[in-house]
Amino acid sequence: MRQKGEDVKERILDSLWLKPFTIQQISKEIDSNWITVEKFTEELKQEGKIKEVISTDKLTLYQKVDTDTYYNLPLKKEDKEMFKFIFSTLLNEYKKKGKTPNRTEFTKSAVDVIHETNTNLPVVWYLYGQIPLMIADPQKDYSTQFKPDNYKEIEKISEKIVNNQNYLNTKELKLDHYEKYNKKLYTIKEGLLSALKDKDTKKILDLFNKFYIECPIGQDEEMFFLTDRLCVVVQKLKLLKLLEENVINIALALDSLWKYMALNQMIHSLAKDKRYKKNELMQFYFNPVVETKKYMAKEGILNLESIYFSNLDDFDIDTLKLSKEAQEIRDIMEDWTGED
Repeated sequence: MRQKGEDVKERILDSLWLKPFTIQQISKEIDSNWITVEKFTEELKQEGKIKEVISTDKLTLYQKVDTDTYYNLPLKKEDKEMFKFIFSTLLNEYKKKGKTPNRTEFTKSAVDVIHETNTNLPVVWYLYGQIPLMIADPQKDYSTQFKPDNYKEIEKISEKIVNNQNYLNTKELKLDHYEKYNKKLYTIKEGLLSALKDKDTKKILDLFNKFYIECPIGQDEEMFFLTDRLCVVVQKLKLLKLLEENVINIALALDSLWKYMALNQMIHSLAKDKRYKKNELMQFYFNPVVETKKYMAKEGILNLESIYFSNLDDFDIDTLKLSKEAQEIRDIMEDWTGED
């Protein structure tokens, strides 16, 4: 009976792969009577493996909970086992070197193994580059009985990657990762943070221009318009000679915008994966968090715009150093009445 119960639970979890279902829908999916499904669904809820996402007198929807993935995103059982095997293999290689990797080292090495072995697993771009969808924690035990057909190749590549991972610091590792996978936007963002820290105004303006150019246009129109607003207001603050004193506010605005952009990068990565459907991801996992991050990005940029407008009245346009051509145009316009 115990074995049968566990089998039913596994089938229930498999049926809730990407979107939530009612008891009746689960029953139909796994071809089992609703009384049995209701019993084991309640057990899974008590175990924290599923949750109610809608509960009314007429309708209750259940959703699978994956606590070991980012945003509790769904992960197929076979993918989870493959991730565990790769993570475990890498940790064994680090152990041979007498080293415990930090989270960035561990995550980036896992991504490299997945790419170099052409292993079909969900890998997404997020805040600091590519990450496996399953959270890679170097402090966890990923021991598994599962062994894929290409396990020898995975072990060989893992050994090579760990042995070659000799970076001076985490920043150097991240920059190498961005260059290796040709992600200029991430490299520019890192440069911007350094320039803001150093208050290097010339570099800040140059990098914001490059940041604007590299912003993905097709992923999310709002993201592009917010990037445009941030770059424009930074230029305006420089015009009012207020850039240096507002580098912290600019960095905060950039950080909030980047969190929104990075979430879009994750969604875009998953949307290209045949296992996932964007409309279902948005509806059941991402819509609320996207709106929250968008709101925070808008607030950060609005704060900078408020600083600009509050200082605009005190700004004397005559202090501007205009080019000879611009000065001539200005003189002509001052005498122009608008009449032919």
